[in-house]
Amino acid sequence: MGIMSLPWSLVLALTIAVVSAGDEAALLAFREQISDGGALASWNSSAGFCSWEGVTCSHWAPKRAVALRLDGRALVGALSPALGNLTFLRTLNLSFNWFHGEIPASLGRLRRLQRLDLRVNMLHGSIPDDIGSKFPMMKTLALGGNHFTGTIPSSISNISSLVALGLVQNGFSGHVPPTLGKMGALQYLNLADNKLEANDNKGWEFITSLANCSQLQKLILSNNSFGGQLPGSIVNLSTTLQQLYLDDTRISGSIPADIGNLVGLNVVLIANTSISGVIPDSIGKLENLIELGLYNNTLSGLVPSSLGNLSQLNRFYAYNNNLEGPIPASMGELKNLFVLDLSKNHQLNGSIPREIFKLSSLSWYLDLSYNSFSGPIPNDVGSLANLNILILAGNQLSGKIPDSIQNCIVLQWLSLDNNSFEGSIPQSLKNIKGLSILNLTMNKLSGDIPDALASIGNLQELYLAHNNLTGYSSCLDTLQEVQTKPQDIITKFNC
Repeated sequence: MGIMSLPWSLVLALTIAVVSAGDEAALLAFREQISDGGALASWNSSAGFCSWEGVTCSHWAPKRAVALRLDGRALVGALSPALGNLTFLRTLNLSFNWFHGEIPASLGRLRRLQRLDLRVNMLHGSIPDDIGSKFPMMKTLALGGNHFTGTIPSSISNISSLVALGLVQNGFSGHVPPTLGKMGALQYLNLADNKLEANDNKGWEFITSLANCSQLQKLILSNNSFGGQLPGSIVNLSTTLQQLYLDDTRISGSIPADIGNLVGLNVVLIANTSISGVIPDSIGKLENLIELGLYNNTLSGLVPSSLGNLSQLNRFYAYNNNLEGPIPASMGELKNLFVLDLSKNHQLNGSIPREIFKLSSLSWYLDLSYNSFSGPIPNDVGSLANLNILILAGNQLSGKIPDSIQNCIVLQWLSLDNNSFEGSIPQSLKNIKGLSILNLTMNKLSGDIPDALASIGNLQELYLAHNNLTGYSSCLDTLQEVQTKPQDIITKFNC
């Protein structure tokens, strides 16, 4: 009897059975090559594959596997070429496992695939040169945290549907394809922690191209071998851009004067680079900015007063630069500032604006150490009632340590060393009950060491050497019980 003479219902049933059996066989072949530690115990013939752990099937007959989500299951092994037989897959998520080997070429048959997530495994090899013709519906390609090498193929730009491309933490090298701007839907691009290159002659073209990505939100280029001057075309990126990471690279030149064009930015990190020049005034136009990291560069010139416009700013790091001049009083307008670190610029000078000490939002730390600030600490320091760490060491500050500092009731670390403070150590320091590190060394303090220091129950490190302190304090005996190196206590005092 030929198949044409069979009842249509029986033909349909046989077709469904054959098609479904194909997906089940592919899934079982995938399992055969891995060790699952019991995570895939449900994968057996006693139940239909649509009920197996991590498998999602279509709602229509014949049932087809449309998603395989097995992220974080501690799976170990190689990826089976049989995965390429799951031709209705839209999502394949095997991230955060221990897969090794190469990605099977058969995955190129998954033309319906919209999300491929293989992050944080031990996969190696390279991205196929023809990847751009294999996945016409791909929206997310996440290969980060593996051992992939080689160049990023230019054909990847042909995946016009791509919304997120993550290649972070691999060994990709060479130049970034200059045609990435063809991916008009792109919102997220993470190329950090690779060996990608650029210089003044070649390699930065992709930045100009990305200006065509009108929905771009995150651009992460950290920790690569990018060199040469930061291209000015970066200011032409979409105003939808929210996060820009250029840290740990060899880029030089200056921050473009029109950086303020990128009004959507909420995070900017240009740190550990060879960037020089000034902080542009236009940075004050980035009114959505929450975090600004400009540390470990060779920036010079004044801290722009326009920074005071950044009303949402939460963290500002600009330490280890060559900034000079006074801190603008306008920074007192940063009512949401959580941490401020301008340390080790050496040439910042003048008095510390009292407006800074009125920022009650400062609650992690304030570090202005190793600059050239002078004058007294204003009584307004007592407004820092939420601050954990205050470091003003290595300046030219003078006068008495204000009693109002006792109002910094959650302070854990107070470092005023290497200044010219005079007078006695305030008895009121005893009211800072959580203080664990107090460094007043290398000043002009005089008088007796206060017994009151012994009542600070959390005090673990106390440095008073190189002052004009006199007498012996019974607090030494108490501190010996909490010092990590009791034998060093006397040397930490000048008594």
